[in-house]
Amino acid sequence: MTFQTQRVALPYFVIALLLFALQVTVGLWLALQYVVTVPQAVVDVFPFATSRAMHTNLLVLWLLLGFMGATFYLVPEEAQTELAWPKLAYFQLVLLVGTGVAALVGFLFGWTQGRPLLEISDAEIAGTFDVNALAPIWTTRAFLPTMIERGRGHIVTIASAAGLIGVPRLTDYAASKHAVVGFDDALRAELRHLGHRQIRTTVVCSYFISTGLFEGASASSPLLPILTPEYAARQIVRAIRRGRRRLLLPRTVAVVYLARLLPVPILDWIARALGVTRSMDGFRGRRT
Repeated sequence: MTFQTQRVALPYFVIALLLFALQVTVGLWLALQYVVTVPQAVVDVFPFATSRAMHTNLLVLWLLLGFMGATFYLVPEEAQTELAWPKLAYFQLVLLVGTGVAALVGFLFGWTQGRPLLEISDAEIAGTFDVNALAPIWTTRAFLPTMIERGRGHIVTIASAAGLIGVPRLTDYAASKHAVVGFDDALRAELRHLGHRQIRTTVVCSYFISTGLFEGASASSPLLPILTPEYAARQIVRAIRRGRRRLLLPRTVAVVYLARLLPVPILDWIARALGVTRSMDGFRGRRT
């Protein structure tokens, strides 16, 4: 190890390996359910949809940490200099792991409820807002000073089509995503007003993505299909490269966005016509 700051990579690699081991364990659990009949009591506590979602998200997280660890290890040797902000790299690791843990706990406890408002507890509502609304704000506050110092950056906020229109049985989720869309709008205006024009923002408002979070939710109509994670990821990367301020997935979500300019009865009629109000009727989520 030529440079001292290359040691930053070590905790990234260790945590990535631990997450990889956990992903393999969850994968074996999923495979087991195809081979033997698992007692219903166990399924109720740790359902298949939850396991599948955790398996996918563990894959994303350990790959991300592994790539970042490799970057922190290789860059000093390639540039022949120490890392400029090793403490920021450690702080970034804490944020990533904290966000990942919050997401996994959310999967286990069903923080996407798919239930009427009066059936959702105060703690569940708070959990939804912590993950969906507050975490993006805290993360932005952590990295924005460095972006301002360097004079460039790009903040990507993952919202939802539910941040543009209300959906029955998603009151807490839709409210948290409306908050995120509002945060992006205000942040974009604030950065421009303060003269930080080289720091870009992109907000992503997508329809349901087949990650397991909305297991059982239906495609409202052929105009609003369920999206695959691969398709959504490609479109998000393309939007970032092109510097787009807002990404609607699929493009037909723009109909809902523009319909907000119409009188409320017409907006509600369009939502019913597109099947948006029925989309959660078959929701099972990760509790099945």
